[in-house]
Amino acid sequence: MLSTTPDWHTCTPILPQVAYNVCSILTPENGEAYGIIWEPKDTAGTESLTLSPGPRAGCYWYKARAGDYMSRVAWLAGIRLDKFMIDNAPYVKDLDAPLVGTNLLVCKPGKPEDVHPSGDTQLDALMRIKSAVDRGSYLKQWTETLALQGDYCNWESITCNNDNMVTELILTMKTIGVGLQGTLPPASAFTRLTKLTAINVGDQPTITGPLPADWFQLKQLVDIRVVNNSLNGTIPAAWGSLSKMRVLYLWDNKLTGQIPDTFKAFKFLELFDVSANQLTGTIPAWLGSLTSLEKLVIYENHLSGPLPDSLKNLKVVEVFFVNNKLMGTIPAWLGGLTMLKDLTLDENRFTGPLPDIFTKLSSLQRLRVNDNRLNGTIPASLGSLRRLETLYLGSNGFTGQLPTSLRGLKALQHLTVDYNRLAGTIPAWLSELTELRRLYLGENKFTGTLPDSFKMLAALEELDVEANSLVGTIPASWSRLTHMKRVWLRGNIELGGCLPKSWSGKLDSSRYSGTNITGFC
Repeated sequence: MLSTTPDWHTCTPILPQVAYNVCSILTPENGEAYGIIWEPKDTAGTESLTLSPGPRAGCYWYKARAGDYMSRVAWLAGIRLDKFMIDNAPYVKDLDAPLVGTNLLVCKPGKPEDVHPSGDTQLDALMRIKSAVDRGSYLKQWTETLALQGDYCNWESITCNNDNMVTELILTMKTIGVGLQGTLPPASAFTRLTKLTAINVGDQPTITGPLPADWFQLKQLVDIRVVNNSLNGTIPAAWGSLSKMRVLYLWDNKLTGQIPDTFKAFKFLELFDVSANQLTGTIPAWLGSLTSLEKLVIYENHLSGPLPDSLKNLKVVEVFFVNNKLMGTIPAWLGGLTMLKDLTLDENRFTGPLPDIFTKLSSLQRLRVNDNRLNGTIPASLGSLRRLETLYLGSNGFTGQLPTSLRGLKALQHLTVDYNRLAGTIPAWLSELTELRRLYLGENKFTGTLPDSFKMLAALEELDVEANSLVGTIPASWSRLTHMKRVWLRGNIELGGCLPKSWSGKLDSSRYSGTNITGFC
């Protein structure tokens, strides 16, 4: 390495610049590069950088101006270039592109943590959080001036305890609307919020980047909800050390990879929702050891394999595994989860019969197994579910008839058995289910006439009987069904008569094409 102080301000074409005050020269013998260090004519003190609070103590944002480049800004800030480039790797993707307008992170080594001029360390932390998530200055209320004039504990997005210590951060559509831009702050931005137990950042499509792995340092956290954003990357395994965690909601992002095995340490976890991501692998067997779980939601991912038997140890109230690639048979041990209120397994690849296991599930309110590959008959024990409100069995291969035991489902509001191979006549006793709002019987092998007794279904809003082998006419008494919004009748070629005139504005002729229905009367 050669050191000199030539009388030039920049490198020449012969000496390409490799840093603000370093040029390189190639030897003619073997092409090796040597550095020549030169002293710029202007000094670091000649031109200052305009800085704003950064995402963590000792760090600031600098908005690059025309003519700025990484090595020059690092030199003016008095920072080693390699450290400066590492700090800004998330923000500068192309070193050849102009920097003008880019927010650069300036972290001065060895600089002690700043305390806000007001002496309020919590305010300093809130400003650092704002700097990370609010690049577009959307949080108008979050200003130092307003915070000093009033109590930030009164902000709708902040919850404090009786000692005015911040305990919850809630940046959602409900509290602030939609408009944040940036990334989730690192753990250092939160360290002065010593009583913070809950972080909730949701409904912000321009919050991007990964989940900060270093949040594992925030040992006091019991509730993390970062939902309906545009976060990507994997779920940090390091979070498994957050031993107090009770609520973890990560749904509706773009997360990939698998559910970390380290989460088996969440012995107090009650609510777990990672739905609507791009997770792969199988449902972890260790989930069965989290006996505090009340809600387990993993729908709309790419999980495969069977339901692990270990889940029989849970006391869950809600289970959602919708729209994955789960396979195998629906296990009989589900009948032992006596606290279940919601069991949702639809849009998977389950095969075999639906087990007759429902006599002990007296709390069940919603059961959805539609869009699988189930076969056999519909189990009679479903009729014991007196609190059941939703029963979705459609798009499977069920055969036989609707069991008469279902007439005991007096609370039922939604019944779908469409796209199966059910036969026989449409049971008149369905009219005893007077809370029904949705009744889907289409695409089966039902025969006979439409029951006149359906006039008793005063709450009915949607009726699907299309693509069966029905005959006769539309009962005139159905004119009493004044809440009807949608009716599907097509494909019953021997069905005739006319429709109640009160329905004329609610359905077009395509809904009864392929029948002998003449219109409205």
